[in-house]
Amino acid sequence: MQVYRSTVKIDEGDIQLYVASNQHELTFLLGLGSIALPLFFNNLTELLNHQTSYVEVDGWDYLTFYTFSRHGDQVVIKEKHDKYAFNIFAFCEAVDAAFKKCFRKMRLEGLLPVPVEDSEFHPLAKPTMDAYQRFTSAVNKKRI
Repeated sequence: MQVYRSTVKIDEGDIQLYVASNQHELTFLLGLGSIALPLFFNNLTELLNHQTSYVEVDGWDYLTFYTFSRHGDQVVIKEKHDKYAFNIFAFCEAVDAAFKKCFRKMRLEGLLPVPVEDSEFHPLAKPTMDAYQRFTSAVNKKRI
């Protein structure tokens, strides 16, 4: 059985997400988190729920472009010349765990929820948190 590890760092609007299995390690770099994160969560939710089998994820400020294609219970992620294959369910659980841990820490530090007056371009404003809630709900349904 594969063991997945994951971490997420949010610095201003930049997001760094690290996911590793026994076979692959991948670090996502997403700029403009207020735009990229809701799209990222929505794309993963659609892949997980079989609503699509292919999505493109733009890294925005980092000029990085990722493609995700689902093949059965595998997700193949391509970045430039590199290709990674993960179990879609374990990958999404790892992403969910990393964000849960990050959000818990931010709540303890008083950084969440984001004050309404600061939310227009904040990466964790309502659109992101709504997309995350849909994503984590989809992940939890797959666990059952």
